Amino acid sequence: MDTLPIRRICQVEIRVTDLSRSVQFYRGAFAWQVHVVAPDYALIDSGREPVAALMVTPSPRWPPGVGNYALVPDCEAAAQAVSALGGRIFIAKTDVPGSGAYTGTVDPFGNELLFWQPYREFAPKLRGSGENPIVWLEIPAPDLQKGMAYYRSLLGWRFSPIEEQADYAVSVDGGFSRGISLVGGERGRRMRGVTNYIQTRDLVATAARIQQHGGRVVREPSEITGEGAFLLFLDPDGIRWGAFQATAT
Repeated sequence: MDTLPIRRICQVEIRVTDLSRSVQFYRGAFAWQVHVVAPDYALIDSGREPVAALMVTPSPRWPPGVGNYALVPDCEAAAQAVSALGGRIFIAKTDVPGSGAYTGTVDPFGNELLFWQPYREFAPKLRGSGENPIVWLEIPAPDLQKGMAYYRSLLGWRFSPIEEQADYAVSVDGGFSRGISLVGGERGRRMRGVTNYIQTRDLVATAARIQQHGGRVVREPSEITGEGAFLLFLDPDGIRWGAFQATAT
């Protein structure tokens, strides 16, 4: 019997250099509700989990990018497990008064993963439209078997290889409605960090809004057989994202 607990991604934190510019971009491109709660921080409500946030990067040593937070009962123990499995810790346990604590880690392939330990029940009240949620996470893992074993041991995520695509595996665990993918082999080696995907109803219209509000499309819409289509884009800080349009049913 499988007794490993399955840990979900509860928050996607976007590190930026200019909060006002990023608020305007994500509001304009995806119609997200963005609530500025501090000079360096804003909460994002897309209407569906995982929740998201914008944070002004606190140090040049922590450049703009996306950090995915896994919900755990003990963030320090989770970080130690990463270390034991071949990753490393880059943020020791840090308290957020009245809310919880977090740690930051890097997996054996150089991908960020953070852990959030709430001090009270974690149940966000979402009021966004739900039309453009974050639904999919791709993680580069050049050694696919090692990647599957790592995330299975750490978070309980169960991956299945894709017969039609060598060096690719997917999991329906982890909290994203379209799942989590590991990208192995040469493609995985070329990727620079994780890619989160935002689901949209119309990729062409989304591409236009991205460019209108200061982003840049770096891969034009491409078909995923039987699934839909996707594009890749950079936000105003050069952070890499994907947008996905599912096949109409």
